[in-house]
Amino acid sequence: MSAITYNTEYFIEFVSKELMIAPSNLNLNHHFRELDNWSSLNALILISRINEETGITINASDLSRLTTLGDLYMFLSNRG
Repeated sequence: MSAITYNTEYFIEFVSKELMIAPSNLNLNHHFRELDNWSSLNALILISRINEETGITINASDLSRLTTLGDLYMFLSNRG
């Protein structure tokens, strides 16, 4: 199990770094598509970095079915 799926604080830090948002401005209840800097490019970058960091394959279709950062965290935790 990777650190990203083992610890919610690390997950929030990881996402905040990839999306260039302060970790204090994120929590698991955030709807990631509603973030100010969310874009299709950021989605692809996040998918790529998740694959690199965890070895867990996630694609745009998987991401489109998720709503919150908590959903994404659970998806990765269940796969990792």
